[in-house]
Amino acid sequence: MRSQRPRNPSLSAQQPAPQITVAGLSAESTPLSRLIHLLSGDDPISLADTGITPLCRDRLDAIAGNASHEGDNCLACAQLLLSLMETTLENDCPPDNHQLLSLARHVLRLLRDQQRWHTLADNAAYYRDHPQVAARIAAARAGNC
Repeated sequence: MRSQRPRNPSLSAQQPAPQITVAGLSAESTPLSRLIHLLSGDDPISLADTGITPLCRDRLDAIAGNASHEGDNCLACAQLLLSLMETTLENDCPPDNHQLLSLARHVLRLLRDQQRWHTLADNAAYYRDHPQVAARIAAARAGNC
């Protein structure tokens, strides 16, 4: 079962997972990170995904489930790419340096996206299970507009 805590240190003592970075590809440049930033409005990027706090329980539940599913898909794709690389190397068919670098970047991006999807799933589940916290954060955000 997923953790029911937000990843924001101000809401929980637990620290977020370390960010995986890829040379030339910042965490803020992926479609997933841009989408989450849009959900947060004009707020700085928030690890607690405060932009989803006004949503109803059913939508938070859907976000939690779908984000968890997408995170699992990212991990499965990364594992598949690594398995293909392993098989290629074991059979004396090593990719050229450009292909190897491209593969490494894809795997790292998938792993970073997997972490972010699961953070979103955790936060949505937390807000779903703690509507009083979500309401307090949503009210504070609305007052800052």
